[in-house]
Amino acid sequence: KDYADSNDMLILGCCSSAPSLAIPEDSVFRVVPDDTHHGAALGKLLEHEGIEAVVPVWRGDVWGDGLREAGQKEFVGSVMDAGIRYDVDTEEFTALAEDLAGRVQKYVDEYGAEKVAVWHLGFSEMLQIVQDASIHEILGDVRWFGSGPNTKEINLINDAIGKEFLTGVQFTMIHAAPSKGPVADRVFKHVEGELRREPNSYSHAAYDAVWIAGLAISEIQDTDALKIREILPDIAAEYSGALGSITFNEAGDGSSIDYDVWSVRDGMWNQIGRYSQADDAVELAGSAPGISGEITIGRLADEDSTSSHYAENVEATELALVEFNRHLDEIGEGWSLVMKGADYDPSTALVEIKKFDSEGIKIIIGPENSAAVKEVKEYVDSNGMVILNCCSTAPELAVKDGIFRLVTDDTKQGAALAGILEHEGIEAIVPVWRGDVWGDGLIESLQAEYVELGVMDDGIRYDADASEFAGHAEELASRVQEYADLYGAEKTAVMYAGFGEIADFVRAAASHEILGDVRWFGSDASTKEVSIINEPALAEFSQKILFTAIQVGTQKNPTRELVERHVMDVLGRSPSTYASSAYDAVWIAGLAISEARSSDAAAVRDVIPLVAEMYSGAIGSTKLNEAGDLEQANYDIWGVRDGQWVLLGRYVHTGDVIGLG
Repeated sequence: KDYADSNDMLILGCCSSAPSLAIPEDSVFRVVPDDTHHGAALGKLLEHEGIEAVVPVWRGDVWGDGLREAGQKEFVGSVMDAGIRYDVDTEEFTALAEDLAGRVQKYVDEYGAEKVAVWHLGFSEMLQIVQDASIHEILGDVRWFGSGPNTKEINLINDAIGKEFLTGVQFTMIHAAPSKGPVADRVFKHVEGELRREPNSYSHAAYDAVWIAGLAISEIQDTDALKIREILPDIAAEYSGALGSITFNEAGDGSSIDYDVWSVRDGMWNQIGRYSQADDAVELAGSAPGISGEITIGRLADEDSTSSHYAENVEATELALVEFNRHLDEIGEGWSLVMKGADYDPSTALVEIKKFDSEGIKIIIGPENSAAVKEVKEYVDSNGMVILNCCSTAPELAVKDGIFRLVTDDTKQGAALAGILEHEGIEAIVPVWRGDVWGDGLIESLQAEYVELGVMDDGIRYDADASEFAGHAEELASRVQEYADLYGAEKTAVMYAGFGEIADFVRAAASHEILGDVRWFGSDASTKEVSIINEPALAEFSQKILFTAIQVGTQKNPTRELVERHVMDVLGRSPSTYASSAYDAVWIAGLAISEARSSDAAAVRDVIPLVAEMYSGAIGSTKLNEAGDLEQANYDIWGVRDGQWVLLGRYVHTGDVIGLG
């Protein structure tokens, strides 16, 4: 560490967790949190298991000393013994085992064997300690707990003495939990394939460390360690990978993580529960019925929509289905996921939902747009169904129900749009929007945010079924002219909120000179819409007005790249963020079924928030808020430039920071 600090180097660690190394502004970044978090989780586990007295045995180095101290601070039982600290070079543990037996006997006499435990903190030397401990009957009568490095250590159960002893003492420990999802799955499969054993989560942390370092180098196009140190926290915050979302604290360590609870049962390693840092609670798994055969979910997709996004979403869900079933096959699950598709428009969505229900299909991916979600909401809630939605953003639908949306609601998009308009020097806007629950909600949210920043006209609301826009364009031109005369064309803008009909609207607007003299802005539904760049006249007009739109920004990660490559290969274009959300919706549905060990919609609904919090996929973190919508997101800013959609920058909600390149 001193050498790295003194020589302008950068260390990005996967596994170091000693609290004494949690130092701000040094050269060391650690993907995992320091062991104060581990200590808190261990304390809760011991409390959960009813342990009153603990005798620690630990490796005498900076890691062992730090973890032992952290555990002691968090233990809420009656007593933690001073314990036994051994030298890191120790090879013979006979005397240690005898000392340990004497200490344990004292506490067993006072509290009873069921309330006494040994806590071992060490590395591979644990096998020798176990072998020497096994000759002392009292040490086999109490529980044993361990630490992360020995989690899933195959040598402990390949040894006959170790296997029998650790099964008898129900050896249990906690270890940093990898995310649930395709990235973590990929790491697991690779290590298992190469080494013929299951990896622990340090492998996932190492994978993420390489990605974060690579993304930082790519961002600045430089390998200068000092420059990388400056941007590394921002790069990590944008990334989501095998460990899930990673945020560095002031010391440059992971700021939070959940822990899996592992135990040796019947001679095998088994995951038996989880510690949630947010809840500060341990939950151990109970017995649950298995599932087998084909489990069918539904998919409602507006495949005939004028918007190009829906075909992208369908392709993403098909990819997710293949990937998820491959995951099930590789981990030896005895079931597979089947997805039955149906087309809809807002007027037929309810009919299709009822058909699914009549067939016993109660878990649905889609429908995409808010008008259709509103149409089916009452039936879904009344009939115990569950919807996982990629694209609906209407604030009106942000309620706690059976509908889970993997996007933020438009109160956040309204704030982002207002911030961008202010950044671009716009003082007057004329909104034009699709007259449905989505369009009304978005414009209302924008108005609430923009009211103190500039003037917002009452605007033009058109019917959702409209296909001819000459009259609307003429009215828009008149309104825009008034504001351009008052504020200047450079400070006046059109705000458009609609779907694929934007092409028809732009075609009508192009005949009015004033509408080509002002900026146009759009919402997520228009971002990367190919119809306005595929037709030369529309592309020319969109370039002239510097059409700029936003969408929820996905975090940089390998799963997003997988989805984008697949859609590009099939459709020949880069997809919107919705495709990533659609991909993740299928995975979360499948993982929730697996977690619940049931396809019962009520059971699946209950576990979706937990599964979404643990999952990391194409959009990065999928943690949901109380309404069951994506909790938070940044927005990517896209624009039509030189006839193509180009990424211009990002709106960051946490600090309302806008970067336009």
